[in-house]
Amino acid sequence: MGVDIIPSDCAAGRHKPRGRPPADASGVTRGICRYCGISIMRTLATRSWYPSGLFGGRPDQASPSARS
Repeated sequence: MGVDIIPSDCAAGRHKPRGRPPADASGVTRGICRYCGISIMRTLATRSWYPSGLFGGRPDQASPSARS
């Protein structure tokens, strides 16, 4: 079993999206962090990326009941 290494930016809450995800009609932009892989989002009001989803968990680590 390997050890996950979290980059210092991600550990401090500064996530960066993979690519340039499009915003939806309400101005919310959702993406995946390029370094740690968690689901992130930002709004027009905050303009900063923050974790979203299941307590900021990575999509591949969601519980089986949450996947269906």
